[in-house]
Amino acid sequence: MELAPLFTEQRWNILKHLSNERLSPLQLASITNTTIANISQQLRLLEAANLVKKERLPNRDKGQPRTLFSLSYDYAYLILITDKFADKKLIKLSRNQTHLLKILSIDNAVQREKILEAYLQIREYIGSIHAMAADFSSNNSIILVAAGKEASGKLARIEGIRLLSDEKLKEHMKKQDTGNMLIIQEFENLNNSSGEAKAGRQRTAP
Repeated sequence: MELAPLFTEQRWNILKHLSNERLSPLQLASITNTTIANISQQLRLLEAANLVKKERLPNRDKGQPRTLFSLSYDYAYLILITDKFADKKLIKLSRNQTHLLKILSIDNAVQREKILEAYLQIREYIGSIHAMAADFSSNNSIILVAAGKEASGKLARIEGIRLLSDEKLKEHMKKQDTGNMLIIQEFENLNNSSGEAKAGRQRTAP
């Protein structure tokens, strides 16, 4: 399947909204200001490409959505142009790969290198980390981390890492729209959709 046609502006907008929460076709039609028929067509194409998945909800109250869509996996659509090599691919990402690509997306080169250096030192503890975010609010860019007790002592000794409780980090993450923060790994149930915990996307092994 050709990749470029998958990422029209409308389908890209659908994917962006679904990256935040599960949504029904009616909700997506309302958000994107289009018809349910059009949204349903776009969702069928995205589902055929395995970019989104559908979940049917039994015993829903009247007026509540019976079908919700979400992202199937964490993906990256990469275009690589280097000396003697050029390619474009849609790649299913592991958790570590998702983290690294988020960090590489940081515009400021100095901040990007500081965050990347700190992250590479904590990769072996990823399984014990509940959530983390890059904080750019000061000159010394750092990674805010909430982790289990078994890893906290080791993480506390790593330069560029600041340990917080789960509650404190959740408070920081709610302020992410200030532009001073990049969420690298969310708490699994931080966001809710229609009052329910956000469904985790499938990932390949870290």
